[in-house]
Amino acid sequence: MLSGVYNMKAAFNSLCAYASVNHLHWHLYYLSSPFHLPVETCSAKPLDVDEECFELDDYSAKGFAFQIHSVDDVEKIAKKIHLITQRLCEMNVAHNLFITRGRNFESSHQR
Repeated sequence: MLSGVYNMKAAFNSLCAYASVNHLHWHLYYLSSPFHLPVETCSAKPLDVDEECFELDDYSAKGFAFQIHSVDDVEKIAKKIHLITQRLCEMNVAHNLFITRGRNFESSHQR
């Protein structure tokens, strides 16, 4: 997250993915140190040539992951996430989004 608040997390649940009604269902919360979520430290492997879209490697659920390294990355990555979530909605696939700080995926795979 580009916020200066390091322990802030954001989560979204689609309908049938812990959202009980069809509306914009976001959660914003703070997780105190030393606690962290497993998704913050899992490894990932690149799925595309530009290495912007990753697949979670050692996590209990399948998932895609993206990294934002600077403010300049926000719009480009947001557009990619929008395309994926739009397709999931069109296919009626329940899904969750999670936004948090985490480790750099570049250190979790070989180039």
